[in-house]
Amino acid sequence: MQTQTMLILQGGGALGAYECGAYQALAPHLPNLAVVAGTSIGAINASLIAHHYHDADHGAGFLRRFWTEILATPSHSFPLLAGAGRRWDAVWTSILRGHPHLYTPRLGDPFAWVFRPPVSWSETHFYTTQAMEETLHRYFEPYGSGAVDPRLIVTAVDIEEGKSRAFDSYEDRITAEHVVASGSLPPGFPAKEIKGKHYWDGGLWSNTPLPEVLNAMQKAGPMDERYHVYIIDVFPKQRRVPQTNWEVWQRITEITYADKTTYDSQACKWLNQYIDLVKTLQEHADQLPTPLRNQIEQKYTKICQEKRVHLDITIITRSAFPDEQAESISREIDFSPPRIEELMKQGYQDAKQTLDKEKPDEK
Repeated sequence: MQTQTMLILQGGGALGAYECGAYQALAPHLPNLAVVAGTSIGAINASLIAHHYHDADHGAGFLRRFWTEILATPSHSFPLLAGAGRRWDAVWTSILRGHPHLYTPRLGDPFAWVFRPPVSWSETHFYTTQAMEETLHRYFEPYGSGAVDPRLIVTAVDIEEGKSRAFDSYEDRITAEHVVASGSLPPGFPAKEIKGKHYWDGGLWSNTPLPEVLNAMQKAGPMDERYHVYIIDVFPKQRRVPQTNWEVWQRITEITYADKTTYDSQACKWLNQYIDLVKTLQEHADQLPTPLRNQIEQKYTKICQEKRVHLDITIITRSAFPDEQAESISREIDFSPPRIEELMKQGYQDAKQTLDKEKPDEK
């Protein structure tokens, strides 16, 4: 059974640039990428990788240009606001002016929501995502449906049903609208309507959509598959106790959206061990007592009717940023060119170090 590869990308706003940098290191090692999946900004990265995977460099060059030429945005100066400085200027630019290629403030408000007390917020969202949709229409063509290679899966949350929804290129024709739905994070962004259903950001349910991917693969695909899974975790696990309200919100975000697939990977190993045990017993069924032999035959028959996925998971974890104060300012909303470059550099270095550590195990 040939081992294929799977790439899982998290949501995280500007931290998607880290995923871009990590992909620069990963791309040469993904000659047989079978599945690429993501949510929110990870869905944007995943859709562009899938669309350009058959380029000579597996789309690494296009993704880098997209981040440096389209998403990297110069900051405006806000000298009168608290926290003046390059990083704060980038943050205030994202809050007050939005992003020309992703989201823009709603028109018609008497004054910016950020300067009003929360008790007066009657809006369901503060920005529009028309710019994101226009950007994706320009750089991403409809993908699927059918057994297209690599398989693209992006996730969102069905607001009314209260459950996750995986848009799978094996079953769905994935368009810019589906990717926007995956990145419609409330209360900043409005829900995205598709065929009468309203969707929010998939990261609200699972920011590392490995379970959603495995559920989708149960519906379509070969009966027995083995994958080397690369997960890019953009949110640091450890950090000091917050000292300001801004840092409190940063830490809440990090804990909420950090990778939590440890149990899923362990459960997959336990299940495969159970299946191997049943198959071994079935091979020696003639040596078992009749009641036990019949029970094993029933279990074996049922197992043969189910799809089986073997996972070997590598997690590329974002390392601690040297300047913690700078990190606490920029967070995931600093799209300034210097911030994008530093995130891409960090992602490349972390991914390369992770790959270098794996090499001795491969010999």
